[in-house]
This record gives sequence, C-alpha cells and structure tokens, in this order.
Amino acid sequence: GNVIGLDITGRRAIGNGDAGVLLSNESSLNVIGGPGQYEGNTITGNQSGIIITQSTNNVVQGNRIGLDFDNNFLGNANWGIEIFTGSQMIGGTDPGEGNVICGHKYNGIYIESTSFHNAIRHNRRGGHAAIVLDATDGRFDLREFQRVLFNSNEFAFVD
Repeated sequence: GNVIGLDITGRRAIGNGDAGVLLSNESSLNVIGGPGQYEGNTITGNQSGIIITQSTNNVVQGNRIGLDFDNNFLGNANWGIEIFTGSQMIGGTDPGEGNVICGHKYNGIYIESTSFHNAIRHNRRGGHAAIVLDATDGRFDLREFQRVLFNSNEFAFVD
C-alpha cells in the first residue's frame, strides 16, 4: 500500500493540505486499499483522509486512516472519510477488509444526508472515530450502535 501524509519515517504528519485521496468527477469502480497484507494504505495528517464526491460504487478496504507506523493516533485535520454520494463500500465482511479509522479532529466517517446505499462494515475505531450522518435534524451519532440502517445506509461495527 501507499503512505499518504506521513514523512519517510512514518511517524510525523506532513500532510498535503487537502484530502489524502479524492474520488470525484464521476470516477467510479475504484478500489482504495485492499484486504491483502500489502494492499492497505496508511492515510494520516491530511485535511481529510478520503473524500468521495460525485463518484459511485467505490471500495475502501484494509486501510489505516489516522495512525502512524507505531499505531499512534495522528489523525487527519477534519474527517477520516467523507462521503457525499451513494453506493460506497467502506470495509467489508471478510478478513482484512475492515479499515482502522482513528484519531481525527471531528469523527471517523461523515456521510452527507443525500448519500444513500452505502455499506459501512466491520471497521475498527478508536479516539474520535464515530460515524456522523448529516441528518435534517442535526447530526446522528452512531457510536452506541453495533448495526444500524439509516437512509438506506447500512452500518456494522467491530470495536
């Protein structure tokens, strides 16, 4: 995998002033990371780890978002993952498919209220790693739930 936002030692955040990974402009069917031993990325120290907008049917699996090489929480300045369009798979059900999402300024995953049919499955969390939906009545915080359906989005957690 790639190292995005850390220096060569993997211990100091240098970031890029924007998203570590940005999927936009109708790019679809992308895979960020993967379940294999060397497929996952380390994405830390950016404004947000991953932003998905105007893009559908993408897969984000096996990444370490917000950690350095020693598993210290460095986080990203805002969110771990921001989702603005639907039909994304974040994590999965097979070994290695879940992401580790930890230590961000706000929360681990932000899903906009107009985003439907996303699957958030078996990701590990820590620190500020809650998932927040931009609901019409404010924010809907999923920290207390193990499995939730909301706006046709499915959430299942592994602590």
